[in-house]
Amino acid sequence: MNTESVSAKMTDQTARVADYTYVLNCNLRILVVDDDPIQREFASVYLATPSVEVVTARGGSEALAKLEKESFDIALIDFDMPGMNGVELITLLRAIPRFAALPVIMVTGF
Repeated sequence: MNTESVSAKMTDQTARVADYTYVLNCNLRILVVDDDPIQREFASVYLATPSVEVVTARGGSEALAKLEKESFDIALIDFDMPGMNGVELITLLRAIPRFAALPVIMVTGF
């Protein structure tokens, strides 16, 4: 392979990267609730984009406090947490009219 063909191939790859768009390219705030610090860090790193903010909470009580003070577009809630588990948190959220329609995704490490 000569230098010109390597350069052309690199230019093609650069053009493809420039065309890349984020899956989540709208302004969005995600609340991630998980007792595992590694999962919270993973979510913070891999879900955030220039237009997506990820906020984390260590458990149900912290999540409720954040939800009372801030607004979120979606919540990712761990199933198995000490204290208030994910099902209990979602049940509580659904009983509060302000959060009744908040999209929720339950996650688990099982």
